[in-house]
Amino acid sequence: MQKLIVKHKTLILCEDWNISFFQASPHTRELNNVLLWYYLKHTVIVPTRITKTTAALLGVVITNEKKSINSLRVMDLGLSDHYAQIISISIPEFSHIPYRIKKRKFSEANVQELIHLLNQVTWQEVYVESDVNAKFSTFMDALPIKTVHMRDTIKNNWITQGIKIPSKMMQLLGNQGKTIVMKKKDLEYTGKCRKIYRRVIQETKRMENNNYISSSKNKSKAAWKIINKELGKSFIINKNIELRWGKNKISNSRDIAELFNSYFVETVEKLTDQNSGTHTTYNMTNLKINICPQTIFINPISENEIEKVVKNLKGKCSSAFDGVTDFIVKKCVQFTKNPLADICNTSLASGIFPEILKIAIVKPLHKKGNTGEVQTIDPYLSYHSYQRL
Repeated sequence: MQKLIVKHKTLILCEDWNISFFQASPHTRELNNVLLWYYLKHTVIVPTRITKTTAALLGVVITNEKKSINSLRVMDLGLSDHYAQIISISIPEFSHIPYRIKKRKFSEANVQELIHLLNQVTWQEVYVESDVNAKFSTFMDALPIKTVHMRDTIKNNWITQGIKIPSKMMQLLGNQGKTIVMKKKDLEYTGKCRKIYRRVIQETKRMENNNYISSSKNKSKAAWKIINKELGKSFIINKNIELRWGKNKISNSRDIAELFNSYFVETVEKLTDQNSGTHTTYNMTNLKINICPQTIFINPISENEIEKVVKNLKGKCSSAFDGVTDFIVKKCVQFTKNPLADICNTSLASGIFPEILKIAIVKPLHKKGNTGEVQTIDPYLSYHSYQRL
């Protein structure tokens, strides 16, 4: 049940629990506590087993979606001393609704198109800006961003008209077999059609999965997506997190985020205080250094230096909040090194670091120990690719 609850599944449990919910016994209290723990409730409040001397509530339908119940009836069918329960439950049509986000999509064709467009850009809008934040913002405008539809599942492209039409024919044959008496030849023909139809479905799905994996850059990830889809697992994991802080338990997502922020900041401050008195002191009396506290000389950054630093990047496909990866930065360095050098020199001359490059994605990463303790979780930071320059 824990696995189903985490996946936000609707549970409907139909069982003769062999425990009367009308009696205040240890077994009844234990069962009620288990149901309460998993947010389950029984739907029947009238006796379901009546004899001449007793009335008990034994067979009960239990669910975590009591609001979905439209009607409930308990009736005696005369077949047993247990009454039948007729429950009408409204189940909404399940559909994966796509959501829209703004992102940069860098497929192989898009990368080639981007390189072609960057080759024609003069970057005059970047050079004329005097503010470093305006320069970098104008520079990033050259990397197009668009609104795309996102889905948490793989589309079933293998379900074509060649699958749908035989499916209706198989349904028709199945209904006829239930309503009329079919001859032996007709039954054999229906069985052969059913075997051929299953074989066609299996082969079509296999071909679609092979095409999906072969056309994906990350073939291992694509294979696991298909496996999880066949197993009915969702790609979006909604894990209920509960942390302990002192004597309190925190489960609200916003409170957990604030707890992580305050804990990580306080940890850095403590480390800074601990290391403040550990620096080695040197005898400066024998050193003769001409000190000029008001002047610093830095040579302007050249385009070749930008290119050299970019080529040393690992070329990962992971990105920060803006979707620009190291791979794209390395691909486009020949066309972007001039404006990047101008931005770096403006930043050094003005003493201002671009605000957008100060933003990083901080993710809590569990190292070891109890997952409910804040002390066992470390921050993992995803920086902007241009921040490493």
